Amino acid sequence: MLTANNIRLAQVATGASYAPSPTDAQVLATYNVDMVEMEGAAVADLARWYNIPFFAVKIVSNSYVYTSETEPADLNQRTTTATLKLIEAYFKQ
Repeated sequence: MLTANNIRLAQVATGASYAPSPTDAQVLATYNVDMVEMEGAAVADLARWYNIPFFAVKIVSNSYVYTSETEPADLNQRTTTATLKLIEAYFKQ
């Protein structure tokens, strides 16, 4: 389902800044981290502590793949559709 909807799983780390220092960047590279986020980490920790299933869907808005000139016109619709399919598939398990 992920491949069919062009969704890939990412290695995500949490941090106190969205712009890591050079030292932080080296550590992140060591662990093959794809992106850093701050918002979901606290929720993920609480879910783990209380044994509650949790997943986060993150849409990266500062992509180096697309620019305003090359971004597909329907990117937001495709992203929304893929996210809904992912959520539906999770709850059908």
